[in-house]
Amino acid sequence: MGIVSSQAEGVNLSKCVDYVFYIKDSSWDGMNRKTNTLFPTSQAMIDNSDHIIQIGGGLIGQQEVQAARQIEIPVKSHKATPLKN
Repeated sequence: MGIVSSQAEGVNLSKCVDYVFYIKDSSWDGMNRKTNTLFPTSQAMIDNSDHIIQIGGGLIGQQEVQAARQIEIPVKSHKATPLKN
């Protein structure tokens, strides 16, 4: 399952995802710095999770994990290691 911003409509997404849910969102960001609240896509990720497994990730992933931990959603984090050819 994938939850993505409506900004991604028309973009080729991973073929490894069975279902994609597009969230009406004018942002490519996780946190609105003016209001200190999550943008709709990141909020949908949190609202639809009873636990989170984080593998690597950037700023948006960190913001989502922080929001999940604030409302006591269990988070398991793993460091991502690039594959070597």
